[in-house]
Amino acid sequence: MFSRDELVCLWFDYNDYSFSKLERVLHKFDKIDSVFDKNLLKIAVFDNDLKEIKTKLLELNVDEFEKKIEDEFYKFGISAVTYVSKDYPEKLKVIQDPPLVLYTKGDKSLLGKKSISIVGTRTPSEYGKIVCEKFTKELSGAGLVTISGLAFGIDTIVAESTLEVGGKTIAVLGGGLDSIY
Repeated sequence: MFSRDELVCLWFDYNDYSFSKLERVLHKFDKIDSVFDKNLLKIAVFDNDLKEIKTKLLELNVDEFEKKIEDEFYKFGISAVTYVSKDYPEKLKVIQDPPLVLYTKGDKSLLGKKSISIVGTRTPSEYGKIVCEKFTKELSGAGLVTISGLAFGIDTIVAESTLEVGGKTIAVLGGGLDSIY
């Protein structure tokens, strides 16, 4: 289901290690999937703050990890776009410390479409609601994918207004797919 390179990104994300830590670890190897090579790991010299990562990688059974991830994804009906996936948005690759993994549900091809982010307060004024709905419908009607947070307030108006005109929307969830606010 996943390439070895994608599994490396998934493993780092699953263990709450950032992109910057992955980058620092990768400086010890020729290619990303070498991170799982126990022989190379044993001889690699890591900085003190990365030794925990080395220890965990040496203890890791990659096949068991892959099976666990596949089972969880199947259970929740999700998929993933990792930093090394061809579908990973170029716009995210240029930010400082980008997410290693985007967990997705639905049409992940939307990640590569022209888009606009619209976010705002959870308690908008009546004027704010009207303006948000108008802008969203016009922008979405022009073919832009809207991106918002799916929280109450402006985010909800963005999602609903987009769908009303037959547009496409992406919801970015800060708490994950299992805890929609």
